[in-house]
Amino acid sequence: MSTAPSGWQTPKTNWLTSDPIAIGDLNRAEGNSAAIETGSRTLDQALASPANIGTLRQVLSWFAGRIRAINGTANWLDAPATNLAVLHTHRTRTYARTYLHM
Repeated sequence: MSTAPSGWQTPKTNWLTSDPIAIGDLNRAEGNSAAIETGSRTLDQALASPANIGTLRQVLSWFAGRIRAINGTANWLDAPATNLAVLHTHRTRTYARTYLHM
């Protein structure tokens, strides 16, 4: 799966009612909010079989995997061999030569 956003710290989830809230706890909470918004993530393009429900990191990785599959390239961010406009022009010309000049 993709990596956590840069700056992310694992939250404390085992709070007791007697636990004091320290400066570090507040800094971690504020830092994680900032990491979610601005932190860099690394996608995992190998997650090519998406489901309907997942974390943000999973969904981003699924998109990368689908883009890679559609492009037929080694990496999702590689330029495709062609584009839809070129394919449309080619198809239109092929159709015109084949069916309109009979």
